[in-house]
Amino acid sequence: MEVNITLVDDLLARADTDSKLSTTAVAKARKDRATQCGIINPNCTFGPNEKQTAFLQAALLLEALGEGDFISVDHARSFLVEEKIPSDYVKSAVSVSVATLTANYGELVGQAAHTNTQIGLPFAFVIVRRNDQTQFKSITCRQC
Repeated sequence: MEVNITLVDDLLARADTDSKLSTTAVAKARKDRATQCGIINPNCTFGPNEKQTAFLQAALLLEALGEGDFISVDHARSFLVEEKIPSDYVKSAVSVSVATLTANYGELVGQAAHTNTQIGLPFAFVIVRRNDQTQFKSITCRQC
């Protein structure tokens, strides 16, 4: 599979002044990519399942390869373009699990939904904390 440098460059260009791609930047990139798909190709199929997969992949990028709420441009480029583990890479201090990915996924969906365009996901996850217990609940996403 060949890397689409145009898409990677678009993602990396969204970094902040500290050369970090935040959750917000990655969420906006995912949302913009879905919109672009429909504009470029009217037959584009980017339905709820594809969008869910895309946001879970974005969550994995941030959680497993980044610092949880961001990934540096250098690390993103190394993983996505060069397909190499950066020499200064340090694995996440928190185990990357379904729960952590789901939490980050929910954050990404929420960030994308608050940019005033529809992303078409059928549901979202919310984090509920009660008595120091964290629970994940799915909700119908009427605004997404």
